[in-house]
Amino acid sequence: MAAKYVSCFFILMALNFSLKAQTSVEPDNSAKEYPDYKNEESHKKFYKRRKAVASWQAEQLKKGALVVVLKTNQLLINELKKRGQNELVFKKSLELYIENKNLMFGFIDSYKFSKIYFVYSNSVDSLRKGLRDGIFLDTNLKVNPNIVMNEEYYLLLQGGSFVANSTIGFVKEDTAKYVTEHGSSKPCDCYALYNKYGHQVYAPMPYITTAVNYGLAWSYFKRFQFNYKIKETANGKEFEYYVDKRFLEKQKEYKEKGMNPPKLKSSETLGIIKVQKLKMYEWVVFAAQDLTEKLEQLSEKYPFNSGLLTDEDVKYFLY
Repeated sequence: MAAKYVSCFFILMALNFSLKAQTSVEPDNSAKEYPDYKNEESHKKFYKRRKAVASWQAEQLKKGALVVVLKTNQLLINELKKRGQNELVFKKSLELYIENKNLMFGFIDSYKFSKIYFVYSNSVDSLRKGLRDGIFLDTNLKVNPNIVMNEEYYLLLQGGSFVANSTIGFVKEDTAKYVTEHGSSKPCDCYALYNKYGHQVYAPMPYITTAVNYGLAWSYFKRFQFNYKIKETANGKEFEYYVDKRFLEKQKEYKEKGMNPPKLKSSETLGIIKVQKLKMYEWVVFAAQDLTEKLEQLSEKYPFNSGLLTDEDVKYFLY
């Protein structure tokens, strides 16, 4: 049994390394046109331009849509299947399903700045190419062909363990699709905002939003245990999960009263799973509220000026 888990550990580490390697892109000629905006000369222009672009982006987003990208972990799942580790495939699929569902419902309930849609990460490229139906998810995390995004403007929001320390500055739209981020990454349990070309937006736009709730911070790194339902189908055992919107609040109440939460048991119809606190519904709610508040504050502080549409210094960066 120990050897089995050691093997799984090394598989996960190897895939993690592989994923990082895929996102590490060597500088190309197109990127040379955009020097590091952190040097003194280019920073002056950048500082002036960023407020105007952020104001325009916030205005467009308000009329447009936020597209939340949900993970698939397809590389990991495929590798585990190849190795015949079906129990681990089930566990990892279940964990991801719960995390994605908590993320979806947290943003549906608490993000209020614009319309919102959800897609899997493997559909983002289709979205960039103009597809506006057949890729969006319903609340069962299934692609629903009846969901159509009519809004032209959108920003992408994606969660992750790292956020880029960007060095490309603003890029004109006619070359944006040829330019990729080359900055180093830093750890961040957060959600980041990107434009349609996959570049992080810049302050004063809220380029990251964190799920920090100090009222629930008594167990920041804890993984919580709860039941999920097991059902028999023609394809074998499947799971059901319904978002408990007061789960962490109830856990805190038990703690304050000096009581232990009810002990969970597995059965033919119930299983037990652990999920990191930062991936729970109530934690996501704070990230969604934080993003909404920051966008509203930005709109108030830097109201949109239609003169931006003709300003030669910014108009090529409005996309």
